[in-house]
Amino acid sequence: MRVIGIESEGAGTNNQIRGVILEAAGSDKVPVTRDELLKADDGTLLSSKNFADKKSYIEAIDKTVEKFCMQMTLNKEQAPQFVVLPYGHSNANNEKEEVDNLSEALKNSFAKRGISIKTMVIASNVHDYQNVDLVHVGRHQIKPQDEALIKSNPHLSEKIVQTLGVPSNLSWLRIRQEANSPLKKAELEHLRNKKNVLFSLGGKTDNGAISFTVKDAENLLSAAKKTQSFRISCYIYQ
Repeated sequence: MRVIGIESEGAGTNNQIRGVILEAAGSDKVPVTRDELLKADDGTLLSSKNFADKKSYIEAIDKTVEKFCMQMTLNKEQAPQFVVLPYGHSNANNEKEEVDNLSEALKNSFAKRGISIKTMVIASNVHDYQNVDLVHVGRHQIKPQDEALIKSNPHLSEKIVQTLGVPSNLSWLRIRQEANSPLKKAELEHLRNKKNVLFSLGGKTDNGAISFTVKDAENLLSAAKKTQSFRISCYIYQ
């Protein structure tokens, strides 16, 4: 299945979208090609705040889809089945309308070119979206009133996908490549031949080696007590 996404201003959000794209493709290539994350031809991100009015915003989305479809046809590529939409938590009060409008415009634009797509929004708060097909929500984001809304709204409950965390494009391949890049290699050089402990909290790798449970937390605390004299390097993946 082919999945593409809409680029956002958040590096973490873009990596979450890439994680969904890689999982759908069954691929571990690093990095995801830029063609998989759509933005306007001049590099403008497809967010309504970047355009003077709704008309210019819709036109930019349509031109972006047109360019993508032309390139897809030229390369004889599979059409996407899903488009992943970013959710901006800094603008949460207005984000429902932003995501719904983006989803509707994308569906209309792809439909003009004979392509039927579905949309999903990741790491969202609980909203009763009208134009989004799947709503990913982390369990930590769900409040009691959200639980009540989901239970009282069968249409919404069918859309909601709850997870313990968020998607990521973290993999052993990416870790090795990052560690051996000139910049990271220089950063890590001073740690060579020294006793170090790496605590990686959360996340999920392609082979399932990085996960986090209550038992893991207990083991982590126990190990930390035993290694208090070691240098501790802590990387937290969301």
